[in-house]
Amino acid sequence: MKEMQAKKILTRALLALAVLAATQLIVLANFMLLLFNEGYYHREFSKLGAYEQLDDADAINRGILEYYNGKKERVESDLFNEREKAHLADVKSVVKKAESYMLSLAIAGVSLLLTISALAGNKKRALSHAVKVLLLSSAAVIIVSAALFLASSMFPQMFETFHKPFFAPGTYIFEESDTLIRLYPQQFFYDFAYTAVLNSAITAGIIMAAVMTAHLGVKAKLFKHPGLTNKR
Repeated sequence: MKEMQAKKILTRALLALAVLAATQLIVLANFMLLLFNEGYYHREFSKLGAYEQLDDADAINRGILEYYNGKKERVESDLFNEREKAHLADVKSVVKKAESYMLSLAIAGVSLLLTISALAGNKKRALSHAVKVLLLSSAAVIIVSAALFLASSMFPQMFETFHKPFFAPGTYIFEESDTLIRLYPQQFFYDFAYTAVLNSAITAGIIMAAVMTAHLGVKAKLFKHPGLTNKR
C-alpha cells in the first residue's frame, strides 16, 4: 500500500515537471522560430518604415541573424558603433543559451515521459499520462498568453524587466540615431513579443485540438470494439 502511494506521488511530481518543461518548450520554440523568420522582419520593416531609414535593412538584418546562428563570426556592417556591436554579442550569447535550454527541456521532457510510462505499468495508463501532459501544458500556455495580452499596456516595464537578468545596466540603451534603433524601434519589440505569444497560444490550441480529437477517436474505436480494451 505504501509503495503504491509513493508511486502515485512520484508520478504526480514527474507529471508536474513534464508539464512545466512542455509549457516552456512550446513558448521558447515559437520565440526562436520567429527570431529567425526573415519574412517577419520584412513585414515589420515595411510597417515601421525601416526601409526609409536604411536602404539595405534586409541585408543588415540578415547579417545579424547569420551572426546569431553562427554562420558569421562577427557583425560586418560599419553602420554599428562599438556599443551596438557589444550589445549584439550579448544578444548572441542569450540566443545560444536559449537554444541550449530548449534542448535541455526537450531531453528532460522525453526522459520524464519515459519514466512516467515505466511507472504506469501498462500502455493505456501511460498514454493517458502523455495526454494529460500535452493538454495541461497547452492550457498553461494559453492561460499565460491571455495574461500577457491583458498586461500588454505594461510592455515597457516588462521589456526593461526582461533585460535586467541578461544584460549589464545601460548596455541596451541607445540613441535614436543609432542603427539598432533605426532598424529595431521599440514598437518592433512590442510587435515581436505579441506575435510570438500569439503563435504560442495558437500552437497550444492546435496541440489541444489534435490530442483531444485523437483521444476521442481512440475512445470511439474502443466503444465500437470492446474486445480491444483487453489487448496490451
